[in-house]
Amino acid sequence: MRNPQKVDADLMFAVALRGQVVFPGTAVSLDIGRPRSINAVKQAMEKDQRLFVVAQKDVLVENPGPEDLYEIGTVVKIRHIVPSPNGQLRILVEGEQRALFTTMYDENEVLEMEVLPYDDAPYAATPEIIASTRVLTELAVRVLSAKNGNVAELKQALNGTQDPSVLCDVAVAAVVDRIEARQQILECERVDRRLDMAIGFAAEEVELQALQDQIQKRVHEAMDKANHDYYLREEMRVIQEELNEDEDEDIAALRKRVKASKMPDEVRERVEKELKRLARTAAQAPESAISENYIEYILELPWGVYDETEIDVKKARKVLEADHYGMREVKDR
Repeated sequence: MRNPQKVDADLMFAVALRGQVVFPGTAVSLDIGRPRSINAVKQAMEKDQRLFVVAQKDVLVENPGPEDLYEIGTVVKIRHIVPSPNGQLRILVEGEQRALFTTMYDENEVLEMEVLPYDDAPYAATPEIIASTRVLTELAVRVLSAKNGNVAELKQALNGTQDPSVLCDVAVAAVVDRIEARQQILECERVDRRLDMAIGFAAEEVELQALQDQIQKRVHEAMDKANHDYYLREEMRVIQEELNEDEDEDIAALRKRVKASKMPDEVRERVEKELKRLARTAAQAPESAISENYIEYILELPWGVYDETEIDVKKARKVLEADHYGMREVKDR
C-alpha cells in the first residue's frame, strides 16, 4: 500500500459503517442508528457537512475500535437528512475522496478521526486502461440487467464520465455486492489494477447470475412438472371414481373380499394398490392375469387364523434325524 501524501491530517467527525462501503463519485443512502454516529452526523452538519465513513471488519461489533475498522474509507458530503420517529437518521451522502484514518477519538459520545487523503497513484489513460473501462462497462450493464436494476441510470452515469477511476468506482458500486471485494477496490491506489480487480469481480457476478438462472430454471421446471403430475393424478382419480360406478363384477368381488379380510394394514395397502392397477389394466392384457393371480393368492392366505399346535424345533430335528440319513442342508433349511 502506498503511503498517503505528506500533508496535515484533517480532524473529521466519523461514522463506522456495517455492511457498506461508499465510493467517491457515488450517492448512497445510509441508515444511522448508533448514538455516537447520530451525534457525529449532527455535529458534521453544524460544521461543514463533511463526514468520514469507514467500514467495519465485523458487522456484529457494536462499538468498534480502531482495530475493528478498515484503514481506508471515504470522505463524503451530507446532502440530505431524514429523521425517523425512533430517533434514527437516514442520510443521503455523496462520496468525495478516498482517505486513510490515522487516529481515532471516541469522546463525549461522538466519533472523530484524523484522516489523510489517499489519492490515486499517477497514471495515464493508456489504450489498455481505456479498453478495460469498456469491458467493465459492458460487464456492469450485463450484471445490473440480470438483477433487473436501473440499467438506464447506470449507463447515464458511466457515459457521463471519462475518468477511468470514477468510472470504475461507479461500476463497482452498482454491481459488486460483497463487502470484502468492494473494500479491496476502495483500497487499491493504482487505477489499472483497480480496473482489473473490478473486471474480475464483475465477471464473477456474471457467472454467478448465469448459475443462479440455471438453478431457478430447474426449480421452475420441477415445479411445473409436479403441478402437471398433480393435475393428471386428480384427473385419473376423478375418472377412476366414475369408472368404479360400473366396475367389473370380478374386481368388485375381489374388493369386497379384501375389505372383509383380516390381513395387516401394510398388506391391505399393497393389495389395494394392486387392485387399482388391475382396474386400470385391460382385461386381455397379460398384466391383468398376473395382478389377479397375485391378489387371489394373498386372499387365500389364512390371515387371522392361528394353529394352537406347539412348534418344537428340537423335537422336529430328532424326528428328521431318526427318519432320514444325511441331507444336512435340507434339514437345516
